[in-house]
Amino acid sequence: MKRKTKWTIAALTVLLSALLITAGREYLLPHPEPIHHVERVGDLLYTIDLDRDVFKRGESIRVRAAVQNLGTRTLGYTIGSSSCPSDVNIDIAYAKSSKEVGLGFEKHACTTDLGYGSLAPGQSTGNEEVFSTESIQGDDSLPAPAGVYHVRFDLNPFEGDFPSLSEPTPSVPDAPPTGSSFPIRIR
Repeated sequence: MKRKTKWTIAALTVLLSALLITAGREYLLPHPEPIHHVERVGDLLYTIDLDRDVFKRGESIRVRAAVQNLGTRTLGYTIGSSSCPSDVNIDIAYAKSSKEVGLGFEKHACTTDLGYGSLAPGQSTGNEEVFSTESIQGDDSLPAPAGVYHVRFDLNPFEGDFPSLSEPTPSVPDAPPTGSSFPIRIR
């Protein structure tokens, strides 16, 4: 009888410990904090806002981005397509991958035409994007892995007049960087 009682107590102790560890796991993980990221890159001042820095798979990630031209010259830039205009380019990529593993947008498919805009000295512009943590971009069958992701942002500048739609978009040769990134976590 003593042996059976010891095994019962041991089993209950293990079961109770496992239950406490599982229940307390949420408290051991970092608590989500809002992100208000302000960074100057060259003549551009970016402000990026997210509701928090830790997300669960299945949740949406809403990124609000703004950029202000602090320089002395007007910048021409690509603003995406007519069906998906986007002044500030935003993407979220998995940090541990050597290839591009990004989260997909929560919106319809975009056309391939390009739009162009200009940002005068002192002028600001911005946009908001919503990303899905359900799967990686381009393959809905692969779940987004848990871990650290980088929220990347930039402006797509070009030199000269607005390009014609029949010509490829010229890039700015040896231009200073126009963007940066910061980490978030998906669990």
